[in-house]
Amino acid sequence: MRIPATPTNPENIILTAAENHRQIIEYLKSASEYDDKSAVYLKKGNTEKAAECAVLAEEYIRLAGDVKIEDIKLHATYN
Repeated sequence: MRIPATPTNPENIILTAAENHRQIIEYLKSASEYDDKSAVYLKKGNTEKAAECAVLAEEYIRLAGDVKIEDIKLHATYN
């Protein structure tokens, strides 16, 4: 039995992809900021704050990766 294809609106796909890219950029900006803060705290000798900022930077990188996976799935599904 064939499952009928769901018609998709190309405009929605483009908007979703653009939103994904915007979100990835924001997450990577935040990761970069926390990485810079971590380096500053490390130079000052405050290792606790440096570690906290490093963990936050890694979390933002993980979030960006999750959005990128969604973006890849979107492209694979509709291209």
